[in-house]
Amino acid sequence: MWKLNRELTELTYPGDYPLRKELPDVQRQHRLLQGKNAFIAEISANGLLEWALRPKQENGDDSNYDQLIDSIGSSDDPKWEPYIRRLEKLGNGATESPLEFAQISRETVAIMLDIFAQENN
Repeated sequence: MWKLNRELTELTYPGDYPLRKELPDVQRQHRLLQGKNAFIAEISANGLLEWALRPKQENGDDSNYDQLIDSIGSSDDPKWEPYIRRLEKLGNGATESPLEFAQISRETVAIMLDIFAQENN
């Protein structure tokens, strides 16, 4: 899913990735995240989620996952509740299939982007 350039400084979707092919048409209305900014934010959110979950899944290393949980601004704020709930489901291995895991990951990223847009309006 990811492509890292030779200098190891830029993480993008590969050119044949469906979302990348559709990028010129991607617009997120009523948000600061439009066009290239929306694409970059989505890549960053997906990368952050993968960074937090992969070590936990592969070798039980919770450190990145714990850092992501600890970075939540005000967990008492109701806007964070759906994000925390999905993140915990992903982190606890509560998903029953790879398809369900992918769906919850996409929902989590969408919530991350929505919270980012709310906090940066």
